[in-house]
Amino acid sequence: MAGYIDQKKDEWSGQVAAARTKDRSQYPGGPSASPAILATYARLINSAIAGKQAFTACVLGATPELRDMVLERGGNLTTLDISDEMIAKCAPLMRHQENTRETVRIASWLDASLPAAAFDLVLGDGASNNIPPDKQTEFFANLRRLLRPGGTLVLREGVIHPDRPVRTVAEISREFDEGGAHWFDTFYDLYLYSELTPRYRDPETSRTNLGAFWEEIRQARESGGLGQAAFEAMWWFRGKIIHTIYLKPELEKLMAGHFFLSPVAPDPDHLRMTKDSWLFFAGRPRNP
Repeated sequence: MAGYIDQKKDEWSGQVAAARTKDRSQYPGGPSASPAILATYARLINSAIAGKQAFTACVLGATPELRDMVLERGGNLTTLDISDEMIAKCAPLMRHQENTRETVRIASWLDASLPAAAFDLVLGDGASNNIPPDKQTEFFANLRRLLRPGGTLVLREGVIHPDRPVRTVAEISREFDEGGAHWFDTFYDLYLYSELTPRYRDPETSRTNLGAFWEEIRQARESGGLGQAAFEAMWWFRGKIIHTIYLKPELEKLMAGHFFLSPVAPDPDHLRMTKDSWLFFAGRPRNP
């Protein structure tokens, strides 16, 4: 397993990570930075700032691509992240480092001390997935508060697509072994759309637990349902992170209480998970 783990680490660090500082769009291990995903963000940002001589934006998290997109368009940026460690890790990956138009603020996305109606644009990638279910309404209400009238919210969130069929671990593993699925697709198929999912997803809270997922994967390997190659590919996801992952209609309903949502047609992408499990949501704020 050591060789495969080293390969995974190389996708997220080392020489590959060094190349990301110049062009992350070809980074094979990060679908969030694929050309199609970046193109969709760019299209939505351009639409949001069309006709504005100047604009202000808030990026939720340290995501370097989103920060660069704002800065290269001349925007004044506030980057909001609760972790100064993540800010430090992502800083070398930016093309526009130490830009005077960026202010980094170490704070929660629920921080009510941020000024109201301060931004024309709020951007995030997997933001609501990191908010507990009992804070989701507060989270979206705060984002609505931060936006100016006519401003735009652009988020890409992981959801469970209700039209995806549930499959067995053996089926998913066999597809991976035969070379029919990228390891990210295999991960999401197992994590969100397999027979195992109910064991680590709480339907009342919409929370999934990567630690519990890993234990189920380990047991599936021991019982022979999961092949060795697929098991090794899942090694990277053995942490104890807890995600809030709604069914797509649930998240749409929640967001629609705070925003007038617009349909977003994503640019084509080569991974299943970026077509129906990681979806773009864009909208204008409703009146409080």
